[in-house]
Amino acid sequence: PSSRHLVRRRAPGVIAHPRRDGDPVVMAAIASDAEDGAEELLPSTWWCSSASFRLAALIEQADGEAAADQRFLDGCRDCVEALTEVCSKALSAPEFRMEPFDWTPDVCLETFGSTQQGTALLSSDVDIRMTFKQFEVRDVPRQLKYLRGIEASPGDRFKVVKLIQCRVPLLRMMFDEWLQVDLSMGNSMVADDTGVDQVLTEILSSASDAEGCRASFGFVRLVKAFAKARGFVDAYGGFPSSVAWTCLAICFLQSENLLPPADPEAENRKRRCKRLWPLRLTAGLFSRFLRFVDKLHSRAHRISLLQGFVCTARQWTNSGAAKSPLFVEVPLPSRQGTNMTQGVTWAAWNNVARGAREARRVLQPSRELAVAMPIIQEAAVANAICALFPRPSRKRKAPPDFEDREPRRSLTPTAP
Repeated sequence: PSSRHLVRRRAPGVIAHPRRDGDPVVMAAIASDAEDGAEELLPSTWWCSSASFRLAALIEQADGEAAADQRFLDGCRDCVEALTEVCSKALSAPEFRMEPFDWTPDVCLETFGSTQQGTALLSSDVDIRMTFKQFEVRDVPRQLKYLRGIEASPGDRFKVVKLIQCRVPLLRMMFDEWLQVDLSMGNSMVADDTGVDQVLTEILSSASDAEGCRASFGFVRLVKAFAKARGFVDAYGGFPSSVAWTCLAICFLQSENLLPPADPEAENRKRRCKRLWPLRLTAGLFSRFLRFVDKLHSRAHRISLLQGFVCTARQWTNSGAAKSPLFVEVPLPSRQGTNMTQGVTWAAWNNVARGAREARRVLQPSRELAVAMPIIQEAAVANAICALFPRPSRKRKAPPDFEDREPRRSLTPTAP
């Protein structure tokens, strides 16, 4: 498509043109920030070429440092094996015996979430669902009964943090003082989690080329690292969950025509009109995502990965109550119309939008810095990446051999 076609498709104030590799690059400011009712235009400047290449390299380095490695995944498998033994021993107590058969349920554990999607971070937790071979536990009181039994006998390697009582009860524990474990009971309402993980993985693997597929997973990891560093990932505190942030990142890439929709029919309709752009992990892409999040807080929005669109939604329900600021549709045909971000509050979402707005200011240079010497710009972009993507926290004990990892290279360039 021509440059004029791209300008028409984008928001006012954004000028884009295709690079040689096909990735749209924002050359002007991403339009207005609205804070306290006042319009504030960011300066229409960007880094020089050498600083831009340095910025792209630092973003890829930040993704490599934040991504979960093989030792983390091995630790997760060790956790599942140890938790299976703990659950089987705890639920073999007399109060859990099934009368009149005189047997206890056989425990089955399976992981879901980021570890199955390929978007896990070194700071991620592991989501584990517990089911029984003989029967399915659907009602919340019985789920709490089994989780309290495990809470009473967590074993030597697990430390109970808290038991969260909500629509789907959850037992939060720490494994070997370094890995957070969220244990929940399986039922018909959450049995589609594995299908959601598969759909999200398929979408991320549907970029135009192999390099774009790697960049799509890296982009989601960076989005989650950014949100986790600022405390914006808390499904029980009014913020989006980890899988919700994954859906937001994918929806943004779909709106940029970098990933196809999940529904094959919608994908075929879009492919008749246009082809996918090659996806590259650049600072301009992340800056546009921050603007995307900032725009979503103006009013309620509905997001569908099946159709690959985002649109405004009604502000109020039929009873007159305020709607959730986000309606992220579960990307499954059988669950179409179900909101996975129903617990997101307006106060928390406004904090997210404010954090995204501040991060854009950090990532984009001022007018004075845009005309500075390249060596000064390279030092500035290094500081910006350190501010956006800090290293994983050392507050909890590191997994085995974690300290053997190579230290982070110095991000501050040395003068020639």
